Amino acid sequence: MVEKGRISGGQMALLLFVSTLGITVATIPYLAAKWAKQDMWLTPVPAAVSGLVAFFIAYFLHRRFPGETVIQCCPRIFGWFGKVIALVFLVTYIHANSLVIRIYADFVNGVFLRETPQVVVMGGMVLLCAAAVRGGLETVARATQFLALLTAGILGVVTLLSMPEWEMGNVLPILEHDLISVARGAAAPASWFNDFFLAAFLLPFVRKGDHAARWGVVGVVGSMLVLMLFHLIILFIVGNQSNKFLFPLFEAFRLISLSGFLEHVDAFLLAIWLFIIFVKISLMHYTIVLGAAQWLGLSDYKPLSLPIALILIAVAGWTVPNLTNLNQFFDGEFFVYNSLVQIVIPLALLAVAAIRGQKGKRGEEGGSWERDR
Repeated sequence: MVEKGRISGGQMALLLFVSTLGITVATIPYLAAKWAKQDMWLTPVPAAVSGLVAFFIAYFLHRRFPGETVIQCCPRIFGWFGKVIALVFLVTYIHANSLVIRIYADFVNGVFLRETPQVVVMGGMVLLCAAAVRGGLETVARATQFLALLTAGILGVVTLLSMPEWEMGNVLPILEHDLISVARGAAAPASWFNDFFLAAFLLPFVRKGDHAARWGVVGVVGSMLVLMLFHLIILFIVGNQSNKFLFPLFEAFRLISLSGFLEHVDAFLLAIWLFIIFVKISLMHYTIVLGAAQWLGLSDYKPLSLPIALILIAVAGWTVPNLTNLNQFFDGEFFVYNSLVQIVIPLALLAVAAIRGQKGKRGEEGGSWERDR
């Protein structure tokens, strides 16, 4: 058994919830505002549908092959060709995590640490995440629980402080353009909602009787509501200028000023975002390390944590030239590329396994299957 730790259904949902917000609160509001204008706050709704589809594909794969991650399911369904498909998952997650690391580094370098070499910024965060992953899944989950409480408190205070700046009329008129614009603006956030498929790497380790399916739905709906709240705050403060800033949420909080007594509230938001991005990178790093160990047939995944962290830093350094190119990628082919790997291929795996009547054994790791069905 590669992973010996166990988490609750609530911890799984919290990991996926925080992870999904990682990028969607940074650059995605800019892309949503670009297409949907003042209706950007509606874009999380269709995006969340994509997240629900991704989660339930992972859930039904888990039901059919309890105790196995998607990396282990692939060769069981397609034989040697399944190994190739599993490798596609691993390469895709290395690429996706490198994009997250690059966004983090570009933002920190561009706004706060202009003179610090980018490799130092990336290295500090990635090595911290690698250390957390080396501690095991329970370590990552408990760290997320502890920091989430602190973050929720800070976020509540910052949101209250922003209320004197709100102009609620900025959301009007609703649906002035059409639903196509909302759907187009939802493509970028939907790409990151597809990351609810990462549940395929967590469900085998959810404790028995923790109702993983219900918690998964709570995670998706919670992400949607929080993202809608962020979009509304941006609209209330920045209005129709939302698509002029690469990081509109940070710009909105930067404008908060309480009679000149309290300013630079955006520093609190940065602290929150650093925690969120830590969870995002850690979860994806865990997925890659665990998947690589299972693909190679190793008995322990922890020794791979540091070598894969170094690979991620190297890939993040050359994957895109700058943030502008990265946003163009998110606004274009990324939705198709991401949906192909996290929805279409897993759906094909599930369909073929159902047609062939293939099922896994109910091992100890799949204990949650019994009570969740």
